[in-house]
Parts: sequence; C-alpha cells; structure tokens
Amino acid sequence: MYSYIFISLVFSIGFSSIINAETTSSTTSSSSSSTATDSCSFSRTTFSYSTDVSQLNTCTALDGDITITNNELSIIDLSNINTLSGKLSIINSHNVNSINLNRLAEIEDSLIVNNLTSLNLIDVPQLSQVDDLQLISLPSLSNLNLNTNNIVNNNVSSNNLSINRLTLSDTSLTNLNNLNGITNIGYLNINNNNEIELVELNNLRTVEDALVLSFNGDNTMVHLNSLNWCSNLTVQDVMHFEANNLTYVNGSLQLSYNTFESLNLSSLISVGSSLGIFSNDLLQNLSLGSLTDINGDLNMFNNSELVFMNSSFESIENIRGAVSISGAIANLEMPNLDSIGGDFRINSTSENFSCQEFDNWNSDGQIEGNNYECNHLNELNEVIIDDDSDNNSDTDSGSNSNSNENENENSDRSSLGSRLMTPDFSLTLLIMIAFTLLTN
Repeated sequence: MYSYIFISLVFSIGFSSIINAETTSSTTSSSSSSTATDSCSFSRTTFSYSTDVSQLNTCTALDGDITITNNELSIIDLSNINTLSGKLSIINSHNVNSINLNRLAEIEDSLIVNNLTSLNLIDVPQLSQVDDLQLISLPSLSNLNLNTNNIVNNNVSSNNLSINRLTLSDTSLTNLNNLNGITNIGYLNINNNNEIELVELNNLRTVEDALVLSFNGDNTMVHLNSLNWCSNLTVQDVMHFEANNLTYVNGSLQLSYNTFESLNLSSLISVGSSLGIFSNDLLQNLSLGSLTDINGDLNMFNNSELVFMNSSFESIENIRGAVSISGAIANLEMPNLDSIGGDFRINSTSENFSCQEFDNWNSDGQIEGNNYECNHLNELNEVIIDDDSDNNSDTDSGSNSNSNENENENSDRSSLGSRLMTPDFSLTLLIMIAFTLLTN
C-alpha cells in the first residue's frame, strides 16, 4: 500500500517537472522571437549614447515613445527612417548642431525638438504628415527644411505638408516660407522668435483650436488675409496686422502690447467668448464695424491714443458679459445695442465724454448686471470739489461747536459761583464757623 502511494507521488512530481520545463522552454523561445521581431518598437525608451542613435538608424520604421538626449554627438543622423508610429523627442543635447531626418515622411504622433542650444539645421524635406511638431528653445536654429515638393499655381506656393499642431518658440528663424501652403491647422503658436519680422500665411483659412502670434521681431508684420474662421486668436507685439476676411472668432480674441496705429477687422461678425483690446500704446483707429455679438466680456484699457470710437462698434447688438472700458475716450457710440448681460464700467479722462446715453441704458434695463459705473473728467473733478466743500464745512462746524462748548462751560462755572454766594448760604457759613470757635 505505502509503496504504491510513494511510486504515484514520484511519478506526479516527475511529470510536473517535465511540463514546467517544456513551458519554460516555450516561453523563452517566444520572448527571444518577440525581441528579434520588435527591435524597432519601443514602449517608452530614452537613448543617451551614440551607439543607441546608430541602432535606431538601422530601422526604416519606428514605433513607440522615443527620447534622445545626447551631448556626445554633433549630428543626429536618422536618415534611414521613413515612418514613425509614435512620438520622437530630441531634447537637452547642447552639442548637436544638425538633425538629419531626410527620408522621414510620416509621423503619426509628434516630433519634439527642445532645448538644443547649438542646433542650426533641421532637415525633414520629405515630411508630408505630422500631428504635432514642436520646435522650442532652439536659439541658434536658422534653417528649417520642411517639405520642398512645391506646386506653383498662379504664383501662389503650396506644399504637401499636413500639420495639426505647430509650435515655433525661441528660434533664430527669419521667415516662415515653408508654412505658406498650410490651409487648415488645429493649433499654431509662433512666439519669441526675435528674427521673424514677417508672418505671411496667405492660404491659411481656418484654425480649429488656437492661433498665437506673440513677441517675435520688434517690427513684425502679420498678413492673414485668407483667414476666415479661428477658434481663439491672440496677437501681441505686432507692428502691422491684417486679417481682412476674418469673420468668426469662436472663442476669445486678444489684441495687446501691439504697436500698430490702426486695426481694421471690419469683416468680423461674432466673437464667441471675450474680446480684449489693451496696452496698444499707438492705437488711434479701431474698426469693428460689422461686429454684432460678443458672447463674453469686453475689456479695453491702456490704449492711450484711442480717443474717438464713434464708429468702432456701430453694429454691436449684444454683449453677454461685462463691459470694462477706461482711457482718454472722448466718445463711444453703440447705436444698435440691445443688451449688456453683465456689469458696466466706463472711466474716461476726457472732459468731452458724456455718460448720458449709458445712464439711459441703465435706467431702461439694457444693462442687466448688478453694478453700473460711468465717470468722466468733469464728474471726477466735481466729486473732488464736493469732498473739499464737505471737509471745510465739517471744519467750520467743529470750530463753532468747540466755541459753544467753552461758552457753556464758563456759563456753568459762573452760575455755580452765583449760587454759592447767596445771603442764606453766607449766614449759615458764619454760624458754623462761630460754633466751631466756641466749642474749642
């Protein structure tokens, strides 16, 4: 009996060992096969050595989230790669002066080049599609070679490059000629490129997310005359701005710190969120003659030369947020206004400004917010004068009051002395003194 149990136990253990050995062998073989097959596929990998970059360049197709950071190489050569199904980041490599991607045609996710202080050239001449291209903190970058397969039609250049999101920040690029063929884009941010003085995107028609043009060259001129629709638009530190066909801004529109004297957006009909026009020191003429609706706030301040706005908002009907305007405004007319949904505040330093029309709006209920304020220079002066008069009156009143109090106090003392020196009181006092002397 016991021998039978022992033999069965030994047989079971031996059989299990054989099965486990076969399973382990099978798993090892599978892992080895997977590694051989997926040598160009990475989940999330950082390459920091020259040999790593050379290994990548043996691939024609890359897949995964790949980061290269290398201070040994002066050239990053990935010239064999045709497609990238993922994300490629080249960052913090301060000795690199050129990046060669001259066969790369498609990037499904993003190409990010960030903080390469010596980089002068990025060569991607075959690139036809990229979801997100970010070129940031590249102060020496003066050559960007994108798709050069140009088609010339009626002297208008267009290329085959499709970009969803593009950021160019802190480079030494002098022009954006390679972008002239873009007709639609999700997000475009061009900022702090001190050598760029012309942004001319003649074929750009729609921007689905945001367009940001800010703090590039001191005398930057912007031409966006095909732009019809933009979700959010920010324009800063620009000397000249043209968007003659811009009809709709679906989100916010901000124009600030610019040096242009005139702003003509006469085709603009609607702003879906807030409109901000501020700190444009030289702005004298503002034309928003077709604008009927602002679905958020209207904010205008520190436009020191903007005095006359009798026709700037001649078609405006509804402002659904608050209104806050200050400056040397002599007149402001909105003859077609129906309602303002929020608070209303205007402060003018001009003696020619009148609040009468806005007072009427407030009385008629056209201003729906809880707070209403309208002041101009004359009213401010009157307030100051009234305050001074009140202070003087209070001072005079105080002096008279003190005088009356002193007189009343002296009168009370005199009355008390008179009461003490009556004949009855004097007789009583003498009797008390005599009685005291006799008893002693």
